[in-house]
Amino acid sequence: MNCIVCGSDLVRGVYGKDEIRWECWEQDKHIFECGICKLRFLHPPWTQEEIDRLYHNYFNETDFHGQVQAKRITSYLEKYVKYAHLILEIGCGVGDNISRLRRKFHPKKWIIGIDKDPHVCNGVYSFNFGYEDFKPDVKFDFIYGIQLFEHIQNPRNFICKLLFLLNANGRFLLEIPNTDDPLLTLYKVEEFQKFYNIPHHLFFYNEKNIRLFFENLHVPIKVIRYQKYGILNHLRWLILKRPGNFHPHVPIIDDIYKYILTKIFKISDTLIVIGKKEGKY
Repeated sequence: MNCIVCGSDLVRGVYGKDEIRWECWEQDKHIFECGICKLRFLHPPWTQEEIDRLYHNYFNETDFHGQVQAKRITSYLEKYVKYAHLILEIGCGVGDNISRLRRKFHPKKWIIGIDKDPHVCNGVYSFNFGYEDFKPDVKFDFIYGIQLFEHIQNPRNFICKLLFLLNANGRFLLEIPNTDDPLLTLYKVEEFQKFYNIPHHLFFYNEKNIRLFFENLHVPIKVIRYQKYGILNHLRWLILKRPGNFHPHVPIIDDIYKYILTKIFKISDTLIVIGKKEGKY
């Protein structure tokens, strides 16, 4: 096996199926790690047939017993959206972000999404396509994917298709979980590690290997450390060792806490990758 980012064959198994969420549904899967760039990946990977089955009803699944499904809103997206931009979300889910953007920006018909799960697509502004099969008649000004890239079976092909779908000088944004999550690297919560090892994720990235990945593709990017969860979420994991539904923002305290994590410790639970179409693409 060779790392898809740096090409190294110095890879080793770090987690077995018993250390993957839901025991990896009793599949004999492992998570391997590259000794050079620290990319982690699921092995053996899911087959295409298995992936189609995994995502057929993906958004009805819950992360833990008793979870209350909340709206999936990414408020910072509004900073990157401009009036009259043609916008595409890949992996739009139930369309919470699309609905929010369509309420705030016009014309509405220029903001659409695609998703592999047929149960969440309404055929009006969200459509049942995998990115591989999506062949629109237009090019987009802005394409984004929230917690999507880690699910992609062939990351290089995905980025090439994403850039192909963009207008000249079009931009893209990807929000990705970060293996340098404070609960893993700073607090080392073992129970969170298993929760983090979700079997839908084919790759597990950090800031170093995501930069190297795009550098090898000659695609210029900016990477922003973004801390989604605040101090109360971390205290729950430290004390109770489990997830929960309650994620309040604590004014001022959370802002200071997140600043310390991202700017001083240089870690975060999330990475935001922002890029632009250039050159041969």
